Amino acid sequence: MQRNFRRTSSETINYRSPSSKSDIEILRDQIDNQIQLPPYITRDVDGTLGDYLQISILYGYITLFAVAFPLSGILTFIGVIIETYVDRYKLLYMVRRPLPLGAKNINKWKVVLVFNSIASIVTNAAIICFTMPTFSNWESAKNNKFLVYACFCIFMLLLRAAIAFGVPDIPLKYHLILKRHQKIAQKFIKGWEVVKTKGGITNVYVNPTIYCVQRSEKYYN
Repeated sequence: MQRNFRRTSSETINYRSPSSKSDIEILRDQIDNQIQLPPYITRDVDGTLGDYLQISILYGYITLFAVAFPLSGILTFIGVIIETYVDRYKLLYMVRRPLPLGAKNINKWKVVLVFNSIASIVTNAAIICFTMPTFSNWESAKNNKFLVYACFCIFMLLLRAAIAFGVPDIPLKYHLILKRHQKIAQKFIKGWEVVKTKGGITNVYVNPTIYCVQRSEKYYN
C-alpha cells in the first residue's frame, strides 16, 4: 500500500543547487555594482544641480512667454511626467544610490523661481501691450502704451504680493506640528527649554541629565 505524505509549509525544506548564491553573495554583488557606478552627490559633485536646473528652465519657459503660447503649460506638464520616470531610472540604474539627506527648503532655487515669476509679469505685460493688437480700438490707450504697460505691471505685482502674503507657504496645521517638534527636540535632545509666562518673565528649565552630559562630551572632545 502506498501512502502519499505531504509536508506542511513549516516543514518544507529549501534545497539550493551547488551553483546558487547565498544572500550575502548577492548583496556583495549588488554593492560591487553600485560602487562601479558614478556618484550622484558628493562634496565635489551635486547631482541635484542638473535636476533643479531643468525644472527652472521649464518653469521659465512657461511663465516668461505664457501669453505667446498658452499651450506651453500642458506640454510642460507632460514633459515633467516623462522627466519623473527618466529621473527614477537614472537614480536606480545609472548612478550610485544617493544617501538620504535632510533639507529645510530648496535653498537658492527658491530665489530663482521667485525671480522668474516677477520677470514673467514684465515680459507678458510687454507682449500684451506692444506686440498684440490689444488696444487697436482704444485710441487713448494706443497713444499711451508705456503708461498702460507701467500701470499693468504695478497692478500685477501688487496682486502677486497680496496672494503671496495671504497664502502661506506652510499651512497653519503643519506649522503647529513643526513648532511642537522643535519644542520636543529642544527639551529632550538639547536638554533645556525656554518658557514665557503671562507676566513676560522668561524661565529656562534645564534637564541636568542631558545638558550636563552634552557639556562634558563637548569639553572632553
